[in-house]
Amino acid sequence: MTYVSHPCIVPDKVDERSYQTNMVQGCLRNNTLLILPTGLGKTIVALRVAAEYVQKGKVLILAPTKPLLDQHQKTFEELMVDHPVCVISGTVNQEKRAKLIEENDVIIATPQTTSNDLNEGRYTLDGFSLIIYDEAHRGVGDYAYVRVAEYCHRGMRKIGMTASPGANMNKIKEVCINLDLRRIDARSENDRDVAPYVHNTLIKTLRL
Repeated sequence: MTYVSHPCIVPDKVDERSYQTNMVQGCLRNNTLLILPTGLGKTIVALRVAAEYVQKGKVLILAPTKPLLDQHQKTFEELMVDHPVCVISGTVNQEKRAKLIEENDVIIATPQTTSNDLNEGRYTLDGFSLIIYDEAHRGVGDYAYVRVAEYCHRGMRKIGMTASPGANMNKIKEVCINLDLRRIDARSENDRDVAPYVHNTLIKTLRL
């Protein structure tokens, strides 16, 4: 087994998967919407992209639910080297949030809280090099992702991630426009470079 080798990632912990490596390389070249089925490592792709950008500036990861916040926090705290991580949500005191931004390199936050803080001028995104929108398909209408995107400077790399973009191409285009995503990188379980990592699912029907 081959592992990812990077100074910002704990050695011998992250499997080297060709499809993830290809997706990471695409993200490094341009703002990207990643479409990848659940269970195939969107968080690992985010970690690997963040490892490249955290040396240039802070990293902001937005996720809409507590389970997703917890998942990203666990992954980054376990696998990222020498870059402190924090979680910001509405349960964190307003005055403390700006201090957390200042003291940490990777900020994992809820979109609504971030949008409110930016609108109130509690902090800016000037020192950030990367923003990652988890469940990016939400980035339509007046959702908080759209409002946060308005505060992102041109020098930031922008990445959206989703397992379920929907079949409506107009909606996907709207997400890309709203979040300034210039390309789409999609994988399915049937793709040749993904198939080796897809495990068969056993379904048992219980009749009561």
